This record gives sequence, C-alpha cells and structure tokens, in this order.
Amino acid sequence: MLAVKPCLLAPALLVLAVGCASYPPAPAPVASVSAPRLDGTERWVYEQINPYNNLRVRTLTDSVEAAAGGGYTVVRRSDRPGDPTEAQSGPRPWSIAMERTGATQYSYSPALTVIPFPIAPGTHWLETLTATDWQGQTRRQQTWGRALGWERVSTPAGEFVALRIERNRNLGDNDVFWHDTYSHETIWYVPAVKRWVRLEWRNRRQGMGVNPIIEHDAIVWQLTRFH
Repeated sequence: MLAVKPCLLAPALLVLAVGCASYPPAPAPVASVSAPRLDGTERWVYEQINPYNNLRVRTLTDSVEAAAGGGYTVVRRSDRPGDPTEAQSGPRPWSIAMERTGATQYSYSPALTVIPFPIAPGTHWLETLTATDWQGQTRRQQTWGRALGWERVSTPAGEFVALRIERNRNLGDNDVFWHDTYSHETIWYVPAVKRWVRLEWRNRRQGMGVNPIIEHDAIVWQLTRFH
C-alpha cells in the first residue's frame, strides 16, 4: 500500500531524525520531479563515511546493468576486500522488489518505495509492505516519507541543488531479544544525476528487559563521480 498523504511519525522515529546535516535553501529548479529514464549506462561512485569519526569506510560503485520495460537492476561493487557484490532490482526507479547481498536475499511485496515519483516539496507518503528473506520468513514493514525542499549541497563530485527527502522505517524485525529496528534516512536527490548525491542513514533498536541495551548505527554516502 502506497498512499501519498500527510502522516504522523512514531516518537521513536522522531528521535532518529535529530542530527541530520542541513544545507542552505535553494530556488527550485523544477516544480515537480519526474521519474528518471535509465538506459543502462549510468554509474555512480559513492564514498561511505563513518559519521562518528568522519573516517572513510569504503567506496561503492553502483551500475545500472539492465533497464528493460521500465524496470531496472543496479549492481553494487565495493573496493573493500571480502565485500560481496550486491544487487537491487525494481519495477521502476527508485523502488526495490528484490535485493541481494552475496547469498542473502530479500524480496518486497509490494515493491519498497525509496522515492515516489512524481515528487515535490510537501509530498508525504505512507507505505506498508511484506518483506520476505531467503529462508521464507516474512516481516511487516512500514515507511513514512516526506519531501522537504530544495537545498544547495556540496559533495566531492561538485555542488548541486538537491531535493531533500526523508524516510523513516519500522523494519518489523522484533524477536525474543529485541524490539523493532527503526531507521531514518535523509536523501538529497538531484534530477540531472538521476539519483541521490548524499544520503545519511541511521538506525536504532532497543533490547527487551528492565534495563535494555540500546544499539545505534549510522553511515553517510557522498557522491564522488557519476556517468
């Protein structure tokens, strides 16, 4: 289910939203952003940064290797030794019906929406789907998303005017030891690049019990070059 409408964020998600980078506002280059047309030649190179110490983690190269009938497949390769090749495919940019890391695979029904097109400042959406892992186990996941406005963003690939988009997700992965994981993403999307030039991701999960353990994780992606 994908509904473009106002949404209320869970309190745990609002906590995750604190601390994202902010950039100066910029005039809107277009009133509304349409879905990009992928022809199979696109390539984006991202540098991953640990936001806790600002050290480089690895470099990732994402390449469109199939784009037929409106669908797409992106293959991701890392420069870090031992990292498996990853792949994501979906019926349209940017949505994910299947993602694979090495032998691990997840599928989403309906496809997980990263960005709903067309999109413009003020767009909100709420999505509920079923995620199935490689062992056949299913989880009910929810996404709350919104587009905020245009900002001027600097990356190693240059300076861009980007649409700031935020996604909050409940991953539905609770078990006897942990409550559900909540994640927060801030995406800076540039139409001319056909993708994001910066992405900040963080998640939080809390253990069961009277004095529960709370785990946090975070990573930053920034574009270094694209074709």
